[in-house]
Amino acid sequence: MTDRRASLLMWVGVWAAPVAWALQHAAGVLLGIAQCGPNGARWQIQLTTLNVVVAVIAALVAIAGIIAAILAFRGTTDRSDAPPPGSRIHFMAAMALAIGPLFLAIIVLNGLGTGLVDGCRQS
Repeated sequence: MTDRRASLLMWVGVWAAPVAWALQHAAGVLLGIAQCGPNGARWQIQLTTLNVVVAVIAALVAIAGIIAAILAFRGTTDRSDAPPPGSRIHFMAAMALAIGPLFLAIIVLNGLGTGLVDGCRQS
């Protein structure tokens, strides 16, 4: 695998899951505001359905990032002790493999939470 391709896969692996979670979280907040606002009842926004769809899309993006990190990690295994950029790509791909599943778990839990909790209840 070339350094350019491995680098691209590594960066996708590093950023896919965190960005997917951030966008899922922002969409959940905005959908909650839209549903619980004065116009939400008139528009009949289905918060649960939309949040589940957003969570599934975010999970798929996170899984794609994990797969990209695996490909970058395996593609640079022979260069783990080499000088940069090969060793740097290998190290960052390992970090992507560490954070990807964590963000995937956060995405799944966030998706379950929005499906199980009534969003318009005031505490």
